[in-house]
Amino acid sequence: FFFPPGARTPRHASTMVVGELLFTGMTDWKQVGRGKPTDESATPNVMEPSRVSVLKGVPIVAVCGGPSAAHCVAIAEDGRA
Repeated sequence: FFFPPGARTPRHASTMVVGELLFTGMTDWKQVGRGKPTDESATPNVMEPSRVSVLKGVPIVAVCGGPSAAHCVAIAEDGRA
C-alpha cells in the first residue's frame, strides 16, 4: 500500500503509476540566496528537463519535495528512497 499525494486512504501498489525522474531548476545555491558563492561552472543550473542519470531505468512512483526545498526524495517502485 502507498499514499498518493493528497490521499486520505492508501491505495494498493497495483494501482501505482510508474515513471522516470526528470530534473529542471537551480543547482547554484548562491543565485537563490543559499550557501556560499561557488564556481558557477561547477554547478550549472538545469534550464530544460533532464534525466537523472543515476536513476535511469529505476521505476519511480513518488517524488517528495517543495517549491522552497533544497532537496527532494524519490521513491522507487521497490520502496528504495
